[in-house]
Amino acid sequence: MPQFRADSETAAANLALGLLFMAPISSLDQPNSKSARQIKQWFAVIRDRLQREYRWNFNISRIPLAEAPQAPVGFAHAYHLPGDCLRVLELIDRPREDWQAEDGLLLSDLGPPLNVRFLRRETSPGKWDPAFTELFAHELAAAAGPGLARDRRRVADLSDRADDLRRRATPVDAREGRERIIAYESSFVTARRPGCR
Repeated sequence: MPQFRADSETAAANLALGLLFMAPISSLDQPNSKSARQIKQWFAVIRDRLQREYRWNFNISRIPLAEAPQAPVGFAHAYHLPGDCLRVLELIDRPREDWQAEDGLLLSDLGPPLNVRFLRRETSPGKWDPAFTELFAHELAAAAGPGLARDRRRVADLSDRADDLRRRATPVDAREGRERIIAYESSFVTARRPGCR
């Protein structure tokens, strides 16, 4: 079975359209193209969700954090998270310490320096793992399919295949923090925004 690979967003989009037996597009911004509009509507949403919810080697990064000038009540220190951060995985060399990711900041009682492992938003399909690209193409086809394809059975089959591929992926622990601050989690998970929550 051939591997799923794409060297551009358009190529990744066309993998999804191919699964729907639809003609390829020349760009996500292709004028007067219903396919381009439907695919673009879902493209970034699905990309970010899959990169945030599962562990993929291609988007794991390490970085030292810059301290923010002021920390909110309840924490001694706050650190700026990078804008492309989708989820913090751990504090490097301090795995047992309490922390919380909230509104673009990492909150902790730990002083600097502070280094983290995190899941980075990777927008270049050329850097994606083939397994991720395959899952992404099926998820995108299943999401955009109802607005494009006449064959509802085909869309349902693609959704089932996406479920199967998702079960093979390694999920990330839903928590973003240590036990002391679990009570804070529901508020920042539900108020979702770009970047780390």
